[in-house]
Amino acid sequence: MKYFLLETTFPPVFSKRLQSITVEEGKRIYLEIDVFAKPTPEIQWELNGTTISASNDRDITLRSDTPTRHSLIVADGRCAFFPLVSLFVHYMQTFFSNEAVFIFCL
Repeated sequence: MKYFLLETTFPPVFSKRLQSITVEEGKRIYLEIDVFAKPTPEIQWELNGTTISASNDRDITLRSDTPTRHSLIVADGRCAFFPLVSLFVHYMQTFFSNEAVFIFCL
């Protein structure tokens, strides 16, 4: 008797999308998405066309709390430097989706 293992795959589904926000200068900036896919998609954050990485700036944190929840946190709230943030989702070596949000300063 032969057994076959079938692996299920499906494209990304967003249960929480990015939203533009308004923050006070100096307050923490927190952006979060929740996206589920199989296999797990690659998440890439960008600012003005430049990929954001935690190593670029000690005040920036990129987190993946679960396989589906991803967040970008700017500790010191320099919202003037983050007017437009883009999120790219890559799935199975293919560009799948992008979203852009504005961060407004008070």
